[in-house]
Amino acid sequence: MVSAIAVVFESKWAMWDIFVVEWLVDEFALPIPTAALHISIVATAFALGCPVGGSIGDRLGDRRMHMVVVLLAALFLLYLAMGPWQLGALAITQRRALLYVYLVSDGAMSTLIEPQLMPEMLRLAEQQSRADGGAGPNEHLTNFVTTFSQFGMNAGAVIGPFVAVPLIDSIGFRG
Repeated sequence: MVSAIAVVFESKWAMWDIFVVEWLVDEFALPIPTAALHISIVATAFALGCPVGGSIGDRLGDRRMHMVVVLLAALFLLYLAMGPWQLGALAITQRRALLYVYLVSDGAMSTLIEPQLMPEMLRLAEQQSRADGGAGPNEHLTNFVTTFSQFGMNAGAVIGPFVAVPLIDSIGFRG
């Protein structure tokens, strides 16, 4: 389940990069390089917040997935409330202001989610190893889980564009 969340979460980012750049070019008449630069707002929020997200997850321990579920629900609500398809009714200045709230909020919430995935997979694997009579954590188990987690994240990064591009081509980025 955690690996599936990693695949979907990373697919979302890969699709999002494609959709948001096109939306910024169309909605705000930004040149492509400037539109792509706006994505760095999310990346900056993510980079600055990852240590905080990891620390919070460490404090939560076995309950870290509770935080992930709550934040995934919050992201869903953010996308519904502030999605690009809903901002057309507002003036351009209001849309531009909401854009930055949207970008920072998305990056900040995602910062708290992603650092939880690999540690949770390791915790579950170690717990199962002990339950099966094993010694718990070891190098082979850690390498396997790390590889599996990275595979999930990279698979999502590949799947995202393969989903996003046909969607944009067939129904447009607002669809």
